[in-house]
Amino acid sequence: MDAFSNFVMSRPFQIEISESLEELEKALKHATTASSKERLQMLYWLKSGQVSSRRTLAKRLGRDEATITRWVRKYKDEATRGLLEVKHAPGKFKSLTLFPFPFPQSSLSIFGLVDY
Repeated sequence: MDAFSNFVMSRPFQIEISESLEELEKALKHATTASSKERLQMLYWLKSGQVSSRRTLAKRLGRDEATITRWVRKYKDEATRGLLEVKHAPGKFKSLTLFPFPFPQSSLSIFGLVDY
């Protein structure tokens, strides 16, 4: 194993955080979901200079570098509001089968109901 085997070329990590440290601290304190807290934490660490690479940020947050890249791109494109917006897959809609009311007398007998 040579001295350069652990060296990995990566793009420079440059991002301009528009919020102040105080604004980020306040937002962190008021964040209600884990996903928003970790995304705000990322911004705070970048703004304060505690982190300067995707790799370090990914390790601190326990996320993949691709996730960090996606979050940074989202922040650059849509600012904090876009970064904190978590979209959910729509899934299948629940549907109700509605029976016509009132039931015909013949239908009541199918359910074991009788007219009193």
